Amino acid sequence: MSKPQLQLPSQALAAKIDYVDVSVAEGSQEHQNSQVLHGFKIDNLGVLLQSGMISELLTNLSVCSLPNTTQTLYGMGNLRGNIIPVFDLRHLFGMPERQHKYFLVIGEGDNAVAVLLDEVPVQIVIDEQDKLNALPPMPSVLRPHVVNAYYSNGLWVESDLMPFFESLSEYIK
Repeated sequence: MSKPQLQLPSQALAAKIDYVDVSVAEGSQEHQNSQVLHGFKIDNLGVLLQSGMISELLTNLSVCSLPNTTQTLYGMGNLRGNIIPVFDLRHLFGMPERQHKYFLVIGEGDNAVAVLLDEVPVQIVIDEQDKLNALPPMPSVLRPHVVNAYYSNGLWVESDLMPFFESLSEYIK
C-alpha cells in the first residue's frame, strides 16, 4: 500500500471545488421557458431572491435590540465583524408572530441585511405561464418594489429587495 501524496496547505486549500449547477438544462422541453430561483416564505407570501443575489442561511446570529425602535427592526446583528440590520418581516406585514429558527442574510458587506424566517428557503421553478397579469393583494409596504408576481404552489413575488430594505427606515422609528 502506497503512502498518500502530501501537499502544502496552500495547495490543498486552493483545490478547485465543483459546484452543482442548479440552472435548468437548455434542451429540456419540460422547462424550456422556466427559471430556477430561490425564495423564502413569510406566512403565505413567497419572496423570490434575484438571480445571482448572494445570500446565506444561519441558525444563529448574535443580535442586539435597539431601544426606541419598532419590532420591524429586530435588532442589529454581528456577521463576522460586520454590523447588519435584522428585520422581522412578519411584524412589518402584520402577520401573526411565529418562533423564528433561521436568519437569512441577503447581500454582502455594507449592503447585507438579514430577515427572520421560520422555515428554510426553497428552490422553485417558475414558468412563464405562472406569471400573473395583475398584482394580487399584498402588504402595501412591499407593493412599490414588486416587479412581477407568480403563482406556483402559492404566491411568489419578484421584487427589488435592496431598495425595499432601504425604504424600511420610516417603519423602524
